[in-house]
Amino acid sequence: MALGGGAAALVAGVVSTALSERQLEAYGWRIPFLLSFPLILVALAARRHLADSEAFLEKKRERATAKAPLREVLTRHRGPVLKVTLLATGSNCGYWVGLIFMNIYLTSNLGYPKSSTFWIMGGIGLFVACLMPLFGALSDRLGRKKVITLGFAGYGILVVPAMLVMGLGNFPLAILAMVVLAVPMPIVQSVTYPTYAELFPTEVRYTGLSFSFNIGTILGGGLSPYLATWLIDGTGNLLAPGFLLMGAVAIALLTLRTVQESSREALA
Repeated sequence: MALGGGAAALVAGVVSTALSERQLEAYGWRIPFLLSFPLILVALAARRHLADSEAFLEKKRERATAKAPLREVLTRHRGPVLKVTLLATGSNCGYWVGLIFMNIYLTSNLGYPKSSTFWIMGGIGLFVACLMPLFGALSDRLGRKKVITLGFAGYGILVVPAMLVMGLGNFPLAILAMVVLAVPMPIVQSVTYPTYAELFPTEVRYTGLSFSFNIGTILGGGLSPYLATWLIDGTGNLLAPGFLLMGAVAIALLTLRTVQESSREALA
């Protein structure tokens, strides 16, 4: 997600630098969308050649896979479904508010230059992607819950102060605040994904994870833009999306308390 977001910001930076404002409004905004079509073909090809895990193949050989996996997930695994949904809601809200909205906040609300902001956001996205393996490895040593707690708490603590610093009118300080606010993202993104999978048994893991995560994505990533806009319009407070993220983080942290530690090293 971070790598894709960073690449998208870099493409937007190239387009906004190469074209004038009038050209962007006339046709330039279509260019990033057109460039995404080859990626769809790459994703489909990758998905087609993706192999099942050995654990699932073993269940398949034993004829132990679920015949109606969605029904089984919704009847026998409602607890994990709810937990993954709420955690994914917080994670996606963190991504949307912490990166996507801040792009809008810096350019449309605070008046910083769009092309420069896009380049910076692209660099931050790549920076975040590079940090993910480090925090994934750390979660194997310390345990998933400790590292995820650190990431969500970082969002809650940093978002409003970072937005206040961005509003000071100093572009270098605003970028520094954006980099600091982005640090929780690789912590949360890299460690929640394996945690989601570990909450479901092998025979329904794919269905349970897909269903729960996508509901959380709709709530945290799909509704957050509308809620943020509604809160800003209703309160007149540009910090309102930050408080929205704090609320989503609080729910995610409460949910995390009900999750059993699953990393092998922590359980050993």
